[in-house]
Amino acid sequence: MWFLAGTFNTSDPLSRSCTIPTGTALFFPVVNGWYDNVGLPPTTYTASELAGWLGAAMDGVTGLHATLKNNKTGQVTTFNNLTTYRASSQGFYTVTVPTPPSTNLYSLFASAYPGLTVPGTGWPSATIPQVSDGYWLLLTPLPPGNYTLKFGGVIPDFGATVDVSYHITVVPAGQYQR
Repeated sequence: MWFLAGTFNTSDPLSRSCTIPTGTALFFPVVNGWYDNVGLPPTTYTASELAGWLGAAMDGVTGLHATLKNNKTGQVTTFNNLTTYRASSQGFYTVTVPTPPSTNLYSLFASAYPGLTVPGTGWPSATIPQVSDGYWLLLTPLPPGNYTLKFGGVIPDFGATVDVSYHITVVPAGQYQR
C-alpha cells in the first residue's frame, strides 16, 4: 500500500507524479485535518476537546470530490458518497518528527514563531500527541497504465480549498525501480 499526501495550509492547486508497481493499493486523504497542542500552552486541551473542534470543522466540509481517469481509454471513475468515508482518531495518537536540520512541520513553525512551545518529548525531535479527522479513500491496485487521480474539497473553517492531482504511472512489479 502507498500513502498519497494531500496538501498543507494552501488553497493553491497541487500536482504530483509518481510511478508505482502493480499490486499496490493507494490510500489518501480526500480532505483531512489534525489538531494538537503545539503553540497553545499554557493551556493544554484534552483529546476530546481537540477532536470536538476538529470534528466541527470537518462537519462543515463542502465540495468533496475524487475521480480517477485512465489516460489511455479516457474512462473516468467518479467516487460518490464521499461523506461515508469519514474517519477520526479515537483519542490521541502520537507522531514523531525528526531532529532538525531535517525539515518537519514543527521545526518550520518554531522558526516562524520564536518561543513556540511544542508539547511532547525530546524536542527538537519530538513525539507529539494529535487527533485527526477527515475523509479518506483506499483504491484497489490498478493495472499497468497511466492515470490521473484528482481529489479535494473545501474546509471553510480552515479557509482552505484542497485541489490535488496525481499523475500515476503503474508498471509491472518486476519493472519497478525506486
